Amino acid sequence: MEKGESVPGWVTRSRRASEPALTPDELHRLRWGLGGVLALVSMWGLFFLDLGGFALLPPITVLVLATLVRPSLSLRIPAWGWRLVFPGLILFVAADIVLNAEPLAALLRLNLLLIAVRACGQRRPREDLQLVVLCLFLVVISGVLTVAIGFVLHILLFTALALTYLLTITLSTATDPETKDTTRWRRIPWRRLFGRLRRA
Repeated sequence: MEKGESVPGWVTRSRRASEPALTPDELHRLRWGLGGVLALVSMWGLFFLDLGGFALLPPITVLVLATLVRPSLSLRIPAWGWRLVFPGLILFVAADIVLNAEPLAALLRLNLLLIAVRACGQRRPREDLQLVVLCLFLVVISGVLTVAIGFVLHILLFTALALTYLLTITLSTATDPETKDTTRWRRIPWRRLFGRLRRA
């Protein structure tokens, strides 16, 4: 371009700073949402299994959806309540095996409840990774036992969500190594976050 010539408007606009990267709080909210969606996708693979776990799906789905939309609900359960969850699950699976004599079905029901606990409770990166492993186990077992064509679509959807989830965990840890679970990210509206994602 010759000296003194004016710069076209579209060139000026292209040189402007792009949308700022997502903040740690926005990444935390995104992590929360992806974890909840991943849990729902993996859990509903049990719909095709006749192992007695279907009765748990509707209430757990409602619970996960409620905390997905309003993450602040998870804060209403005190810390001692979360500590009692896992001893209660151990008693549940022991009674399930004794009463029903179906170890595999009891294991799947336990896995379903563990996913619900991890999806609805406060999550650091360690809990996020535990959620991915629990969901993967459930998806694989459901696909192996059903041998359904739909399993191909199910595992593809799960893989796409899991990879995005893991990427978000990595980005969140890189931007905020301490990964503090503050209350700020819980107040970010989903509409605003989706707008930021679209622009960024």
